Amino acid sequence: QLMNLPNNREFANEFYEDCKSLYIAKGYSEETMINNLILQLLLISGYILIEDLNRGHITEKVNREVLAAAKSAVLRYYNETKMGKPTKTDPDIKKKANNRKK
Repeated sequence: QLMNLPNNREFANEFYEDCKSLYIAKGYSEETMINNLILQLLLISGYILIEDLNRGHITEKVNREVLAAAKSAVLRYYNETKMGKPTKTDPDIKKKANNRKK
């Protein structure tokens, strides 16, 4: 419902542009990875600060529309990465992949 609000699709598209710099932490449940990506996106976009995480003040700082747009962008990005598009990953994983090619 929130994504049907005027301008929320454009807002999600703006968030999506920032998704390319997110780190996907492997080895966790899908829900945990998505929540982690949403938090990263809110941090790099300036909607929350590290101190807000420590104090548990996320819901006071971010409204539902912002969360809906961020989640929409993250889900789009996450689904694309599952389809095999390149992402930012752990440097050790890249090193291992390069060593296998040699």
